[in-house]
Amino acid sequence: MNKIEVKITPDDYYHSQWVHQKLSVSKFFIIALLTVWLAYFLYSALNVELSIAVGSASGWLLWYFGYYLVYLRYKCNKIYRQQKSLNLPAQFEWDREGINAINERGVAKIKWSDYVKWRESKRIIMLYQSDLIFNIIPKSSFENTDQENDFLSNLQNISS
Repeated sequence: MNKIEVKITPDDYYHSQWVHQKLSVSKFFIIALLTVWLAYFLYSALNVELSIAVGSASGWLLWYFGYYLVYLRYKCNKIYRQQKSLNLPAQFEWDREGINAINERGVAKIKWSDYVKWRESKRIIMLYQSDLIFNIIPKSSFENTDQENDFLSNLQNISS
């Protein structure tokens, strides 16, 4: 049975929300292009004054980017402070059957088949128990790439 020590940082939690919401630079770029198109449509097709069309588009973009770049970080830090289980170091042990998560509050045994999907980034692995509930495993928790690859090999049977 393999074992790692997992300690989730506030940045890990914030990053998990970006991965969970599938945010990327390309998605932001597409949103910006759609907003410019909408402003052009308001101006040309609906004869809205140029200043109103540009102001509306700029206001919406400011709200959209502000939410993800400012408010989401604030909200993630608040949740990280509130949810004590995110702050507790835990030991994760796994084998072909599933994962045992152990911390000072107890033990959780989760079979691989209980996970509905998983996601991976350069920084974290997320194991979903439902569309909204997931376990975060920072890749920095693994001792080496062989251990990480062994863990990932168990995820291949989970839909992604």
